[in-house]
Amino acid sequence: MKTDRQEEFLALFAKLFPNENLQEIELILNFAHNQLGIDFNHSRCAALIIMKELKWHDVSMVKVALLHDVPEKGDEKLFGNQNDYREFSNRCHFLLARLSNPEVADLVIKLTKPELDSSLFKFREQILDFYIESFSSDDRTLVFKAIDRLQKIRRYLFSEKNHCQKTPSLTKKKTRKLIEKTQSSYLPVFEKTLQIWQRDKTTNDKLTHYLERITAETKTGLTKLEELGQSFRVWRVLELIEGEKKFFYYSSRELAIQSNHNTCLEKPEKIQVNPEFYKKLLKKKEIAVKINRCI
Repeated sequence: MKTDRQEEFLALFAKLFPNENLQEIELILNFAHNQLGIDFNHSRCAALIIMKELKWHDVSMVKVALLHDVPEKGDEKLFGNQNDYREFSNRCHFLLARLSNPEVADLVIKLTKPELDSSLFKFREQILDFYIESFSSDDRTLVFKAIDRLQKIRRYLFSEKNHCQKTPSLTKKKTRKLIEKTQSSYLPVFEKTLQIWQRDKTTNDKLTHYLERITAETKTGLTKLEELGQSFRVWRVLELIEGEKKFFYYSSRELAIQSNHNTCLEKPEKIQVNPEFYKKLLKKKEIAVKINRCI
C-alpha cells in the first residue's frame, strides 16, 4: 500500500517524465524503502532536490538518488559482505542492473563507500581517497554527492532547531562529525571542481550551475550548524502555577531556588539548550527577567 509521500512522489515523477515507465520507478521506490526503512526519507528528499529544486531532468539520477544508500545499508544477505569489496560491488551491480539498468548500477556503485578490506584497503585514508576518486570520475555523481551532503546538513539543521526542549540535542557528536567531515573531505573537492568547471567551461553549464548552487547552500548550512552547536546552560524547574504544571528556566541555580513561584515540584535541573530555543525562552514574559543575565 502506497503512503501519501509515495503517491506525491510518483505523481511528480509522472508529471516531469511522462514518457518514462512509472511501474519501474514505483518498483525502485518500494525496493529502496523496504531496504532502508526510516533512512529512506533521506534518499527520497535527495531525489526531490533533483526534480523540484534543481529541475534536473535526468531520470537516471532520480533512480540513483533513490538507490544510492541501498548497497551500503541494505540487507547483507542480499548484497553480500563488504569485507571483499570486489565481490560485493559485482554482486550489487548484478542486482541493481536487473532492477533498473547497467548505467544506474554503475552510478550507484561509484557512490557506494567501501569498508575496510584487507586485500584492497589497509587504512581508512585509502578508503576515503578511493571513494572520492570514484564519485569524482563522473560529473553527475560528483554533483549528486554534493546534493547528498546538503540533504544531510538540512536534516541535521531541522533536528537541531526542533529538538525536544526536555533534552539537549541527541545528535551533537554526529553533528560535529558531519561538519568536520564535510569541511575537510568533501567541500574542498566540490569547490576545486567548481573552479575548474567555471574556468575551462568543458562541463555542461547546467551541472556547473547545480554544483555552484549546492556548494553555496552547503557552506551556509555548515555555518548555521556551527552556530546551533553553541549551546547555553540554563536551570529548569517544574513548578505548579495556579494548579497547572509548567516548566520555568533560569540563568542560575540560585535564581531557580529563590523563585517567587509556588513550591517546586522538581529540583532545579541543569540542561543545555541551543540558541534557537534560548531565543524562544527570552520571548516568554515570565522568564525574561530571570534568564537575561546570562546573555
